[in-house]
Amino acid sequence: MMFKQFKSAFIWYAIFKWRKRLSIVAFLLLIMIFSFVIYDDIVAYLRLTNQLEYLKYLLLAKWLIVFSSIFSSLFLLKNIWKENLLAKQQSKEKRKQQEEQEKATELKEMRAWASKEDYFLHKDHLQTEAERLIARKAAERLNKKERP
Repeated sequence: MMFKQFKSAFIWYAIFKWRKRLSIVAFLLLIMIFSFVIYDDIVAYLRLTNQLEYLKYLLLAKWLIVFSSIFSSLFLLKNIWKENLLAKQQSKEKRKQQEEQEKATELKEMRAWASKEDYFLHKDHLQTEAERLIARKAAERLNKKERP
């Protein structure tokens, strides 16, 4: 029961996804069927009017229509899966490009952080806020003494 539902769902999904191509294939097959029906009618007419010399051209035209419909249908059906592969490849390429862009932005951010870290790593003397405040007050006292 479950498999039957899955099969039905897959068939309807395929019909919906490839409805344009499948409708073209159905149209080509319909043309092929009509060519057989029309051929029989025209052969009957040619026999009634005793114009059998045109029968060879009619036969050639019928098989030309049949084979062109078959080959066109096969070509369209073959390309259904090719388009899926191309779409998958394009989506993979887009994902790769997005990943590369993300990596580039991460690298830029890392470099920005690295430059800030380098500033502190290569500084001769790290000071706390209290040490800076004491140094500033001491510099102010020296400036006051030198001014009078």
